[in-house]
Amino acid sequence: MVHPVFNIHLILSSNSSKLSFVSIFLFGIGLWATPPSTPQLEEIVQTATIAYIADDDGLDAIYFQQGAQSQVVFRCETENQIILTPQVGASGNSISFVVDGGNNQRAIHLMGPIIRESGHWIARDSILTVVRGGAWPITTSDSSLYLAMPSQQNIEIKKATDIYRLHGGEFVRLSQNEGMTKHIWPVIDPAEKRLLFRKIPIVDGTLDQEGQAVSIILNLETYTTEAHFVDQNVFLDQWTADGLIMYSYNWNAETRTRVYALYDPANRTSIEIYRGVSRQAKLSGDGGFLASIRPVPEGSAQFDVIVTQLETGKEFNFTQTSSQSESLIGWIEFAD
Repeated sequence: MVHPVFNIHLILSSNSSKLSFVSIFLFGIGLWATPPSTPQLEEIVQTATIAYIADDDGLDAIYFQQGAQSQVVFRCETENQIILTPQVGASGNSISFVVDGGNNQRAIHLMGPIIRESGHWIARDSILTVVRGGAWPITTSDSSLYLAMPSQQNIEIKKATDIYRLHGGEFVRLSQNEGMTKHIWPVIDPAEKRLLFRKIPIVDGTLDQEGQAVSIILNLETYTTEAHFVDQNVFLDQWTADGLIMYSYNWNAETRTRVYALYDPANRTSIEIYRGVSRQAKLSGDGGFLASIRPVPEGSAQFDVIVTQLETGKEFNFTQTSSQSESLIGWIEFAD
């Protein structure tokens, strides 16, 4: 069992282009006090629905699981197709994802709204558009689609990508890479008024992960921008219902240990909520539980979805399946 470590980072900035961290380690449960209404681990693993990608008879597929019941809700048509960069919508009851069929042709899918009837999940799947090289699609309540993709006129320009919005059948570019950066991992805030993405330099046609990377918050009403996580190699995991950004970074590559933290963009402070062996994680809607993809047993090539109660550190193997959970999508909310 890995217990969460609560580590508050006061992110100080005397220079707008640089961020420094002062870490204060706090011990004890009082910092992360679970409200009385928050369910316990035993309840959440029986009632919550988590979506993930796994193999189904040789084909990439999206699974929904609640308790011991799992169901394939989407399956690729051929072995050449793969599911990429799925994201749960801000409402929690839809999933947007990419199906790559080869030859750099990518179909952008929207599955939802997701409902549950008579013990089964039902979700309509539709193809919103087909692009070359697009990834990380996310949809909003006004039927807009945001994604990262290269110029469709000249896709080979140093593999640079921008953030685009598709609405009413028309693409509008929201960021400008100037052929020198790659704009990736777009995430929408729950109010759908701001978009967060990662800006990574391109050197000699390849990504420079150690270069002047920065995360950008784009105001979708005023189109003004703010820089965050300057010169820090972080992964943007999720924008929570509380307005906090969950991010992670590699703590120990040899042991595959990652640190997950919540960042408040308003005051530029963060709190570490979990540290352990993991390659991907998503926070529950109430913020009390973390679902992560982890090798089971440790060090093996078999990966399962593990749910951790952050207050207590208790854990539960959610999937417990011989079919490897390849990628975690997130927690699903739906109306019965």
